[in-house]
Amino acid sequence: MHVRLAGILAAFALVVTVAALRPGGADNAAAVLATDTATGTPVPTDTPVPTSTSTPTTVPATPTATATPQPATVPLLNFPTSQCVGSFPFPSSANVTFSWTGPQNVSEIHLDLTQFDNNFQTGTFATAVLSPGTTSFTWLGLTPGQAYQFRVVGVGLDGNNVSSDVVRFTPCGTQRLLILAYVCTGGGRATVTFRWAPTSSPALLQYLDLTLFNNNFAPGTFLGAGAMPPSQQDLIWPGILANVQHFFRVNELTVFGWGPSQTGTFIAFCP
Repeated sequence: MHVRLAGILAAFALVVTVAALRPGGADNAAAVLATDTATGTPVPTDTPVPTSTSTPTTVPATPTATATPQPATVPLLNFPTSQCVGSFPFPSSANVTFSWTGPQNVSEIHLDLTQFDNNFQTGTFATAVLSPGTTSFTWLGLTPGQAYQFRVVGVGLDGNNVSSDVVRFTPCGTQRLLILAYVCTGGGRATVTFRWAPTSSPALLQYLDLTLFNNNFAPGTFLGAGAMPPSQQDLIWPGILANVQHFFRVNELTVFGWGPSQTGTFIAFCP
C-alpha cells in the first residue's frame, strides 16, 4: 500500500515538473493542477481588455476680424470772420474765427495758416493741431490788413491725409491783391485770372474794376465786373488786350460804404 502511494505521488510530481518546463511555465502547471484537483475542466483565465486612450483634439482659435478704416472725407471751409481789437479804422490786432464741415474718419485735424502766397511750402506756415470732430477755431492776434491763407487737413485713420481748398482773407482791413495769371489766346488777346484776399470784416458785395488809364478810376473810364459775393477770391476775365498796361482794383461795399483795395497793374505779354 505504501509502495503504491509513493509511486502515484512520484508520477504526479513528474507531471507537474514536466508542465513547468513547457512553454508557459508555472502558469501551465497551475492549469494542470486546477484540472486535476477540480472537475477536470480547464478554468478560463480573463484576457485583459486594452483601455482606449482618447487623443485630445485642438480646435484652432477663430481670428478676430479687423475693421478696415474708412477713407477720410474732405473738409469744406466757410469764410472766416474777424473781431477787430482797437479803434477803427486802425485796429491793433484781429481775432479770426475759422469754421468748416468735416473731415470724418480722422485721428487729427490740422488748421494751417500762412501769410505767403506759395501753396503752403514747408516751413512757411503755422499749424493748430485739433481733436477729431472739431469744426471751429479762433486764432488770436493776427495782423490787421495783412493777407492770409488757410486750409484744413484731416489726418486719416487709413494713413492718408486729405486737404481742403485754400481760402484767402484779409482781417480787419480792405482786401489785398495777389499775383494774377494769364494765358495768351491769340489775336492780341489774353485770358486773365485775378486773385485777391477778401476782407473778413462784414461786407455786402464786391466788384473788380479794370482800366487802361492811371487816373484813380475816374468815373466813366473803367469797366466793372460784378456784383460778386463778399467771399469770392478770384475772377477769370477773357478777351483782355495783350501787350498793353492795365490797372485794376477790387472794390467792396460794406456797411461803412465802399472800400477799394490798392491799385494793381499788369501787362499780358503775348506774341
